[in-house]
Amino acid sequence: PSSPSLDARFMRSSVAGFFGRVSSNPLSVQQVVSLDQLYAQAAVLYPLLKSKVQQWALHTNGMFPTAEPASGASIVHPLASASGRSVHMGTGFGDDTNTFLKRAQPGLSGTAPAGPAHAFHLKLVKWADVVQDKEQRERVQWPLLKGPQRAVEKLSRSYQGKVSRLLDICRQSIIFEKPSELAACLRVIANDPDVSIARITNRFDREYNARKSLGYRDLNLNLRIDTDETRRLGVELHICEVQMLLRTFAELKSNEGHKRYVAFRN
Repeated sequence: PSSPSLDARFMRSSVAGFFGRVSSNPLSVQQVVSLDQLYAQAAVLYPLLKSKVQQWALHTNGMFPTAEPASGASIVHPLASASGRSVHMGTGFGDDTNTFLKRAQPGLSGTAPAGPAHAFHLKLVKWADVVQDKEQRERVQWPLLKGPQRAVEKLSRSYQGKVSRLLDICRQSIIFEKPSELAACLRVIANDPDVSIARITNRFDREYNARKSLGYRDLNLNLRIDTDETRRLGVELHICEVQMLLRTFAELKSNEGHKRYVAFRN
């Protein structure tokens, strides 16, 4: 699909302006060789990254999916668009369609609603609109850690078994209505003194070959969170991922669309 209307030069300059914050050699740190160790670090960092993502979204109109009671709906694991069309967030919110409404793992996700999955549908809400509402906050469906099966698959197919190259075990996503909101959030992240950006992948750049992702576009940040707490916990060097995407593209990620992408990727 074609990209939504946006000023590509604005998006490109917004990203380029932050490369001063990107490490010249972002992966030149002590390398993790054990997948178990990598997952242990990711589990420790997970709630800290989630807290950061909430802060960044609060003042930039960032959105997250929430599970809402559905009257007679049979939608199982989608995000519901404003038009009611079902969409699946793909790798941003788990590696398969079963991730959305799984019972939350303690410390690793929001509270999944009780009851059968078909009794709920998911919709996007602005964090600023629900942050003061405990019931609404508890409905937010946060991404889980990357599935071990997909991690092993990625190691085997793409990284020659090098565990340290997996940078998205701990991940979060923020969704925006407008490119300007996404750029504003990027600016907030880049100016966060606790954050060191290791890599930016800007698929909104018109020089990016969108055929590699079947027309899909987003902006991915790989970053570290360096605070007294992360140093105390020994995870200040762990690189995590923040996916930033526009609602237009989020709504294109249907269940069938994601299946086609997986087939293409495989």
